[in-house]
Parts: sequence; C-alpha cells; structure tokens
Amino acid sequence: MTKINLTNCRTVSDGKSITELIARKDTLRLRLEAYRNLVNVASQNTRRATRTEIKILSTVDVKSLQKKSDLLAKELRRIDNSIQELNWQTELL
Repeated sequence: MTKINLTNCRTVSDGKSITELIARKDTLRLRLEAYRNLVNVASQNTRRATRTEIKILSTVDVKSLQKKSDLLAKELRRIDNSIQELNWQTELL
C-alpha cells in the first residue's frame, strides 16, 4: 500500500498528482450524490385527493439543479477516465 501511495503522489498529469485527482473524484462523487438527492426530492409530485388539500410546490429550480448535476457527473467521468489512463500507463515505484 505504501508503494501505491508513493506512486500516486509522484505521478503527475496536467499539474495534478493521482492523489489529488482521487481526492477531487471523491469530492465530486459526494457533491453529485447531494445534488441528485435534492433533484429527486424536489421533483416529486404530491397527490391530492381533493382540490381543497394543500398543494406542495418545489421552492428550488429543479431544471438548473439537474443541469448542475449533469455537469458534475461529466466532470466525474472525465477525472475517473484520467485516473484509469494514468493507472494503465504508470509503473509501481
């Protein structure tokens, strides 16, 4: 494990080490999960049995949140592909 960590710290692509890319990937994954959960909850429709029941409306812009979620997913895929490419090209120290 020490050799893997050392290799990840020393292997650099576009000015960032594999360790930095992994940290960025983990951060993006957490943010993406939060955005997806918010979009899911905000886009749920509530059913009313009668017109007199309270109608629940979303107070956030679901469309813009979905776009942000899509951008985060795209960035996550890009970073993941970069990490995989570097892993194939790099020899363990």
